[in-house]
Amino acid sequence: MGVEKPAEDDWLGQLTAFCRDQLCHGVTVLQLAREAGMSRQHLRKKMLDACNKTPKQFIENIKVDTASTLLRTSDLKITQISSHCGYSSHAVFGRSFRRLTGLSPSEWRRKNRAGV
Repeated sequence: MGVEKPAEDDWLGQLTAFCRDQLCHGVTVLQLAREAGMSRQHLRKKMLDACNKTPKQFIENIKVDTASTLLRTSDLKITQISSHCGYSSHAVFGRSFRRLTGLSPSEWRRKNRAGV
């Protein structure tokens, strides 16, 4: 009875967990590829096949998903959420968030606020 190896098809779950754990440090495609043990090109092909997203889109979706959760459930300022999610600036965060959700972070928070 040895240590079980993670299933090959759980690589996406492992990369998701890695991104979430490292988000505040700013995850790059190169870091993601290294974590997956493959080249950037191979990771790109495998991700496109698995989830129809490039590694950059994959990271961006996790950042916005994490930001959405924090906007909905916390009293953190939007600038704090931006930094926590690894964005280089509040402006970059705002553009990325709006591109993926159709709303600014403050608009999204107003519409989706849980009773915090």
